[in-house]
Amino acid sequence: MINRRDFMNLSFTAGSGLILGVNYSCIQGNTEKHEKIEIKNYSFNPFLELTNTNKATIYIPVPEIGQGPRTALAMIVCEELEIPFANVSVKQAIASTIYGDMSAAGSETIDKFYLPLREAGATAKDMLKLAAANIWNVTSKNLHCKNGYVLDTESERKLSYGELADEASKLPIPESVGLKKPQDFNLIGTKQKSPDLRDMVTGKAIYGFDASLEGMKYVSIVRHPVREAKVKSFKPERALAIPGVSQVIEVKHFKPIPYAEVLPGVAVIAKDSYTALKAKKLLEIEWDLSEIENEDEEAFQNQYQKLKSQPPEFVLRKPDISKIISDRVLEFDYKIPFWGHFCMEPMNFLASYHDDKCVLIGSNQRPNLIQDLISKIFKLPLENVIVETTLGGGGFGRRLAVDYALEALIISKEVGHPVKTLWTREENTLQDYFRSLSYHNFRIGIKNNQIHSWFHHIMTKPIAGGPRYEVQGAADIPFNIENIAIGYTPLKTNIRIGSWRSVSHSYNVFVVNNVITEVALGLGLDPFRYYLELLGNENSKTIKLPLRGSRGTVECNLDRLRNVLVKAAELSGWNDQNGKNSALGIACTYFKKSYAAHVAEVIMKNNKVRLTKITSVLDCGKVVNPLGVRAQMEGSISDAIAVTLKSNITIQDGQPQELNFDAHDITRIQDMPELQLHIIDSNENPSGAGEPPFPSVPPAIANAVFTLTNKKIRTLPIQI
Repeated sequence: MINRRDFMNLSFTAGSGLILGVNYSCIQGNTEKHEKIEIKNYSFNPFLELTNTNKATIYIPVPEIGQGPRTALAMIVCEELEIPFANVSVKQAIASTIYGDMSAAGSETIDKFYLPLREAGATAKDMLKLAAANIWNVTSKNLHCKNGYVLDTESERKLSYGELADEASKLPIPESVGLKKPQDFNLIGTKQKSPDLRDMVTGKAIYGFDASLEGMKYVSIVRHPVREAKVKSFKPERALAIPGVSQVIEVKHFKPIPYAEVLPGVAVIAKDSYTALKAKKLLEIEWDLSEIENEDEEAFQNQYQKLKSQPPEFVLRKPDISKIISDRVLEFDYKIPFWGHFCMEPMNFLASYHDDKCVLIGSNQRPNLIQDLISKIFKLPLENVIVETTLGGGGFGRRLAVDYALEALIISKEVGHPVKTLWTREENTLQDYFRSLSYHNFRIGIKNNQIHSWFHHIMTKPIAGGPRYEVQGAADIPFNIENIAIGYTPLKTNIRIGSWRSVSHSYNVFVVNNVITEVALGLGLDPFRYYLELLGNENSKTIKLPLRGSRGTVECNLDRLRNVLVKAAELSGWNDQNGKNSALGIACTYFKKSYAAHVAEVIMKNNKVRLTKITSVLDCGKVVNPLGVRAQMEGSISDAIAVTLKSNITIQDGQPQELNFDAHDITRIQDMPELQLHIIDSNENPSGAGEPPFPSVPPAIANAVFTLTNKKIRTLPIQI
C-alpha cells in the first residue's frame, strides 16, 4: 500500500487517462452534454477530475456487482470535497497498481477506501481554496467551501470549482490535510440512489454481455460435464458448415493458479452468439474419461464417516481437549451441501490480443489479478494489459476466479481478432467454483448444567490449502467456554471450490448457532439469555490462531456483539412469545469488523411451517449510504432463505445436478417474509455490509423451526 503523499502526487494533466480510466464503449457515466461549451478536464489525483463546467468525475476502483461502490465511494469523495452529489459522474477505473487492492471481496471496500477517498476529496478542496486565495490575494485559512464553490465570507466573493480547476490542478500537493468531523457530515449517512439507476432501469447500463469491440466474434465452448475429462479427438466439419462459423479450435487445459483454471474443450467462433450456440451442438467430440472419478453423495458420506473417526489433521485453540472430563457429552453431526453462485449474468468476457498488447473487458471482482496474471503468462508489461470492468450481474465470489477472462484472451491470441466468450446458464453451473460441501462433528461436554468443553471438527475442501478460510466463524467464536478445540481435516473432492457469500461463515455460523440453541433448550435455558451468558461481561476479546496474516489475530468487540443481539431480541418481541402456534429463533455473529443478529419467526398453519418475519440488526460502523446497506441486508436474507429452505447442489457421477432455475429454486417475492431491518447508529469506522448480514439468518430460521417442531436440523435445506 503506497503512502498518502506518494498516492496524491500521482496527479495528471488534463486529458490524461491511462491510470484514471479510459472511456471505452462499454463504460457508462451520467455525464451531461454541453453543446456550446468546450469541456475541459483537470485531474487532481487518481480518483478525481474536475471540469470547467463545475462538474466532478470520480473514478471507482472496485467493481460494481450490485454491492454499491459506485455510489458509496463517490459519496465519500463528495463529502470532503464539498460538492453536490448531483454534480458528479462516476466512471470505473481500469486496472492499475496505483489503487492498491481493487478487488470486490471480503466486504472490505468501504473499510479500505474510506480514508484514502476522504483524503483525495480534502486534498483537492485545499488546492481549490489555495487557488482562490492566490486570485484574491488573501490567506486560504479565511476561505471555506460549499456546494462546489470557494467562498470568502468577508468580501462575499465566490468562485466555482470549475473556474478554479485549471489553476488548482497545477499547485503542489499539500503535505497534510484536515478531515471533517463525523458530526459535520452533510452527505455521508444520507440515502442516495445509485448514479447508474436510470441507465439500469432503461436498459442503457452496460454489463459484460453488452460490451463490444470492432471486429469482435463470439465464442461458445463445449466441455464435458465432469471436470477431469479431456478432449481425445473431435470432428468440426458439421459445425464449420454452418454459415457464419469461422473457426473451430481446441481449448487446452491450463491452470496457472487454482482460481484461473481453463478447462479443456472445443470452441466454436462465429459471427454472432446464436450461430455459435447452434453450431457447437453439431460438434462430434470423443472424450478421454480415464481420469474421471464418479463422485456422488454416498461417496462423500462414506468419506465423512471415515474422517470423523480419526483425529483431525489440524487442531486450533486447545489441542488436549479430549482429556477434559465432563458430566456428559452431547454429539451433533451436520452436513451442509455444496452451493452454487447462480449469478443472474452468466460468465462472459471480451478480449483482444494484438501486437503484444491486450484489452480485456467484462464483469469481474479482481481486475488486478487479471492484469497481473496475464502480464506474467504472456510476458507483457502491465501497461500493455488493459482491464476494463463493466457493471456485473452478480458475483457472490464467483467472479473472484478469472478463468473465464483468461480463456477469452487465449482464444483471441490464437484466432487473431477480438472475441467474446459466452457461457449458458447450465455451463455457468457446471464450471462453477462451488461453496464446498462440509461436514461437522461436535462433541459438547456438559458440567454443572453449563457447556464445559466444545469440540468442533470441520471437514471440507480447502479453498487455498487449509486451514485458512475454512475455520473462520468457528475457530474464532468468542464465547466464555473454558475448553474450546477446533479440528480441521480436508475433504477430498474433484469439484472446484471457491468463495461464496461470507465463505466459511456461511456454514460454520449455522452449525455453531444451531448447537447453542439446542444445548440451551436441552438445559431448560432461554437461548437469547444463554447467548448473553456465553458472551460474558468483557468489552472485547482477542483470539490467537495459528493462521497466516490478519487471520491469526481476531478481535471481537463483545459490547457491539451483545448490542446487536439485545436489539434483535427487543425488536422481535422475544420476551412476548406465546409459544402456541409460533416460535422465534435467534442467532448472531461477527464478520471481521461488523456485527449482526437475526430473529426469525415461524408459524404452524394447516400443519405446515411458514416463515413469517425476520428481524435483522447490523452494526457496520459509520454508514455511508443507508440505502445501500439496507439493500445488502435484504439481499442477504433473500439468499439465506433460498439456501435454508429451498435449494442446494447435489453431485452424481461427478457432476452437479441442479443446473438451472428449474431445478435450483431461489427466493421468490411470495417467499419473502415481513422484514424488520435495523442499522445501529455508530461512529466507528465503516466496515462491511455485503457478507456480515448473511451468516446468522439460516441458523435463526433453523432454530425457530426446531423450537416450534422439536425437529432437529442437521442439514440444509430444511424440509418444512
